Amino acid sequence: MRDRGFPIDARCGVSYGDVTVAPDPAGHLTATGDHVNIASRMEETAETGTVQVTRAVRDTAGGLFEWKDLGLIAVKGKKERVNAFRPTGPGKVQIERWERATRLISVPFVGRKKELSELEGLLLRQSGSSDCNRRGGAKHVIAGIRGAAGIGKSRLIHEFRKSLELRSEKVLVLKAGCASYAQPPLWLILSLIRDWLDLGVGDYPPAETVREQLEGKLGILTGEKLREDSARVLSSLLSAGETEMEDEETSGDRSKLQIQSSVTDLIRVLADGSERLVIILDDVHWIDSASREVVEFLAANCDTKLKTLDLVPLVSFLLLGRKCRYCGAKISWRYFTVELITPIAMEKEQRFAVREGGRTVGAGVISEIIE
Repeated sequence: MRDRGFPIDARCGVSYGDVTVAPDPAGHLTATGDHVNIASRMEETAETGTVQVTRAVRDTAGGLFEWKDLGLIAVKGKKERVNAFRPTGPGKVQIERWERATRLISVPFVGRKKELSELEGLLLRQSGSSDCNRRGGAKHVIAGIRGAAGIGKSRLIHEFRKSLELRSEKVLVLKAGCASYAQPPLWLILSLIRDWLDLGVGDYPPAETVREQLEGKLGILTGEKLREDSARVLSSLLSAGETEMEDEETSGDRSKLQIQSSVTDLIRVLADGSERLVIILDDVHWIDSASREVVEFLAANCDTKLKTLDLVPLVSFLLLGRKCRYCGAKISWRYFTVELITPIAMEKEQRFAVREGGRTVGAGVISEIIE
């Protein structure tokens, strides 16, 4: 509806406790009681587009969600203020349905051996492939799993992860999922990194602390470091709460390309430090737009539109230190070799122009040709 020009805003208040349900004079069942009143006040004081709950709800739901403490608020009809909370995302306790069932009884894995073999075959295909991306590295292999709810998608992924643990090579698995309700910008991507860093639910330490954790864990795993700008951007994003992240998106202080290249730099370092990197993204049909753009950027093998200065034969390769300016990935020496041995038709005193974006950004005359 919002895309069609009909925005609909809503808010919700939730309380927890006993109520009385009885027919009203018109015969309709109606709930009455203290908690009905509190839930109504929660709704009235909630921000548009959010859910606001009492401490009882927060304690009952526990780690199913990440929470933001809104402090004590005044409630009409009650002397004492009520502590209100807002859910900001799924917590670590959220578990797939089949996993809860396995706590009660061992559930055999049946009917999905073919799909599991196909997933395992993708790893073998990538290992044996000589096909490279434009930078000389291995191409990403992307697989999508679709199906009706309850058909066994989560169980298939679980069995695939178990099979990765049995492989002889070192496999690093990163996993995150989307939620069916509103999520802050970059929720999926930041959840992926936060889970790898073992940052707790609702834990948003200072940027300096996050950077120490980030560089410390990378140092142990790979011995490599992120680019300076990547470390700064990621540390700042991971230290920000929901409100700060929304402000960053609207203020434009961080460009999309800067965030995308920083995430790509982290993925590159992790991939270099492990024999195999597997990223699992769950429920991506609920992905937020900012995370979608980052995923598309990663999947495209850094297809950033290069500028004129990045395309100067031989010179750009050396000045950039054999690395992509935008994602930091190494560029194969074969590109330099091909440029070196490829002849260019030119003659002395010939004029030339350098154009970018439909306009001339440089021009000159060939004064001398060195054989």
